[in-house]
Amino acid sequence: MKIQSQLEQIDIDLVNRLSQIILKLAETLYDFIIGFITSWKLSLVICASFSIIIINVVISDYFPRAVGCIIEELLFNIKTST
Repeated sequence: MKIQSQLEQIDIDLVNRLSQIILKLAETLYDFIIGFITSWKLSLVICASFSIIIINVVISDYFPRAVGCIIEELLFNIKTST
């Protein structure tokens, strides 16, 4: 009986998480549609930078020190023109 109740709890948790994922995807799609309707130029810039953000998140999960070093080097090498 204990195993059956645990399986039911796992099933409920999976359904809840799946519904949250579907809701977030629908919200994101809606936001993109509204964004393209209101300001398509800005939306294109956001779409272009979205892939960079995803790559950054994936790399930072696997190599957290490498991302810090890269960001530090990029910030150190920024030159301002006066």
